[in-house]
Amino acid sequence: MLNGKKWSQEFLAVALLESLKAIFGIAAATVTLYLLTLSKTKWALMINSHHVSMGAVGGAVATLLISNAYHRIRYYPSLPKQSHNFSQVERELTFVYLSATKFTYKKRIVLKALHNGLDSYTDKYKWTGSVAPIKIASAIPEHTLRMTERKSVWQYYDICFEKTLAKKETIETELVFDLEDPNDDYTPFISATILEPTNKLTFRLTIPPSMGITVSTCETSRSMGARVPYESETKHFDRNGNIVWEIDKPKMHHHYELRWRKPGR
Repeated sequence: MLNGKKWSQEFLAVALLESLKAIFGIAAATVTLYLLTLSKTKWALMINSHHVSMGAVGGAVATLLISNAYHRIRYYPSLPKQSHNFSQVERELTFVYLSATKFTYKKRIVLKALHNGLDSYTDKYKWTGSVAPIKIASAIPEHTLRMTERKSVWQYYDICFEKTLAKKETIETELVFDLEDPNDDYTPFISATILEPTNKLTFRLTIPPSMGITVSTCETSRSMGARVPYESETKHFDRNGNIVWEIDKPKMHHHYELRWRKPGR
C-alpha cells in the first residue's frame, strides 16, 4: 500500500497531466472557433451564445479527467522505481519431450550489461516434479554455475562469466536441465515473468506427435496463477510436434505462460 505522502504526490502528478490535456484541448477548440469568427460573420452570434456552454463543458471534462486520475492512482498505483544490472536482448525457453517421463529444458538468455564491472548473473528456477533435476549445466563451457539460496519455492543460482563486462557489452548464457518424472506429478507448463527490460521472449515446446497432444494454451497475466489472464490464445503443434510462441517487447511485470495437457491424459 502507498503511504499518504507518496500517494498524494502521484495523484497530483497524474491529475496535473490530465488537467493539462483538458486545457490544451479546450484551447485548441477555442482557437478554432475564433478563426471561424474571422472568416464567417454569421458564426459570431452563435459563438458568443456558446461561450458559457463551452466553459461548462470544459469544466466537466476537467472534472472527469481528474476523477479518472484519482481512479488510476487509487486502484492501479505505479510501481516503485527499480534498478537493473542487465537488460535482456533475448530470452528463449525450450521444453522437449524425450519420452513420457524424460525431458530436456533449456534456458537461453542474451544479456546486455547496464553497468561496468558485472561478472555474474542471478536467476532462479522451480521444477514441479517430485524428483530433483538429474543434471543442470551450462551449455557454455567457460561459464560456471553456482547454486545459492532457496527462497519460497524458488532455487536461486548464479552464472559466473569468464570475464568482467563493460557497460553495454552483451553476453550469451544457456543452461540445460535434464529432467525426469517417474511419478507423473509434474505440472506441464513453462513460463517467464518479465522483471528486466526485455526485447524478445520466445517459448519453444516439442512433443512427439505420437503422444497425441495437438494444442497448447498461451496466456499473458499479471502474475503466476492469476485467475483471469489479460490475454489467452491456443496454438496448434506443427506436423513435427513443435510450437513456437514469440513475444516482441514483452511488458515489464507481466507473466507469460505456455501450458499443455499431459500425454496420456
